[in-house]
Amino acid sequence: MNHAWVRAFGSPRMCVAVLAAALVATALVALQGLQPCDDAYITFRHAKNLAAHGIPAWNLTGAPVLGSTTPALVFLLGAVGFVAGAGAIEAAALAINALAMGVIVVFTYLVVLDLVERRLPAFLAAVLVGTNGVNVFVFSLGFENAALVATLLVALFAARRRAFGLALVLASLAPLIRPEGILLTPLVWGLVLFGRGSRPRLRPRWLAAFCAIPIAWAAFATSYYGSPVPHPIHAKKRFPAIHRPYTAPDVDLVARATSLPTSVASLWNGRAKRVLFTGRYDGRPSLVQRIAEWTALLGLPCLLAFLVRRRDSRFVYALYAPLFLVLYAWIGRTEVWYFPSFVTFATITLFAGCAITAYRFAGARAGGAVVAAVFALFATTNAWVLNRDKHADVHKSAAYPLDPRGPAWQRWERERFDGYRAAAHFLAGKQQRPDTALISEVGVFGYFYDGPVIDAVGLCSPEVLPFYPPPRDDIYNDKGGYRTPANNFVPTKMMTTLAPRFVVNALIYIPTLAQRHPALAARYRPVGRAGTAWRSPIYIFERSEPAERVEL
Repeated sequence: MNHAWVRAFGSPRMCVAVLAAALVATALVALQGLQPCDDAYITFRHAKNLAAHGIPAWNLTGAPVLGSTTPALVFLLGAVGFVAGAGAIEAAALAINALAMGVIVVFTYLVVLDLVERRLPAFLAAVLVGTNGVNVFVFSLGFENAALVATLLVALFAARRRAFGLALVLASLAPLIRPEGILLTPLVWGLVLFGRGSRPRLRPRWLAAFCAIPIAWAAFATSYYGSPVPHPIHAKKRFPAIHRPYTAPDVDLVARATSLPTSVASLWNGRAKRVLFTGRYDGRPSLVQRIAEWTALLGLPCLLAFLVRRRDSRFVYALYAPLFLVLYAWIGRTEVWYFPSFVTFATITLFAGCAITAYRFAGARAGGAVVAAVFALFATTNAWVLNRDKHADVHKSAAYPLDPRGPAWQRWERERFDGYRAAAHFLAGKQQRPDTALISEVGVFGYFYDGPVIDAVGLCSPEVLPFYPPPRDDIYNDKGGYRTPANNFVPTKMMTTLAPRFVVNALIYIPTLAQRHPALAARYRPVGRAGTAWRSPIYIFERSEPAERVEL
């Protein structure tokens, strides 16, 4: 075994223990199996098109559109699919996340050891991160978050060890893994320019290491897609026009900046704190979880005092979590799969603060016992068993963390997966050559359907955005109430103008078509039904040609 590698862990035994913990965490993610989530399959469709046809785009025809915010994962999964077959993409996504979890555990240990300079709290922090219910669940969805968290940890630790070339390459790659990866850039450059032993000046080799990937990506993406920025980032600026109350055309980031302190506090007191300390969005924390929260926050002043007194660059480890809150409070939207990087770095920061406090006030021997007790408190925030209730999936044992959004979401994701896959298979059997289909929830359907797909929300289809906000007649019924409880329903003019061959949707997304709007009644008729989404049957409407209705 390489002695330098062992010395980084502090001892051969600890090296073995950490690697064993990493192996267990890897197995833990792999054993979840790929859990269904419609959004993850948007990336999978891009990768499938790349693997099978050499086209890294949402559709195989028309102007290429990058409808995924993770081009790095698109090309990685596409490469795996090219070698192993396009059918291997789902399994590859889970395998990549499982392996990334092992890397996360190893570098969590190294980061906390760098922070606290003691092996016990570093090992316990690695175990907390590697078994965290939010991390394990989200990584099992096949998203890119595991790769992002691993990249963040490796890059910051490398920069602390003055391996600036590696750190800067990873910092330039991180935004292509997930948009919030851009936060790594100021952190790494801060270490490069202002860390202990560094002179505040640019060095050509550092700048070249950082610029190589962005320049190559910008050149390719601009020529191929028309922009280096993935289309969903452009589309999300239009969400006020696509979601109730359908008033504003774009997100006003300037106006949001003026209320940023309030927005950060709201995000922290809402989803962020709940996900961190209870592992779920809703529900009241238990008494033990509240004690864990108070204990964690009490360690922060001691950590900050320790870092200020040392006057070195370890402070950078504590900056990512608050920067995450600022970024997403400013943007104004969060999903459960955004949180693993926040949860990981917040856990590292808070547990390190508790460890420093314990050793400072209790001494070396008693401090270890206090740290072990704090570890037990922190373990309650993982909420594996605590999340379980009578509404959970009966086939899930305690070895499977539940969806932080609640058990109902877990059922809905499975329902949508089964329903949209059935709809794709129905249309595949109906046509010799797949024709255009319009749908509001595009991931699973798009992955299993080989024809062109119009994303009615606009994340993958720029052509739909001009149809939002819908006209008043589409939004309200004769009594002045909303026609549907759903956001992003399909405007009538979108269907009549784009004229897709098929409209595939739960009725909540197509209220005017379901209610036989005069502009649509003569154009579309129901030809099939496949499963359900949100407890609503998924109907398949076909343009012009008469057809018999089919019940699946």
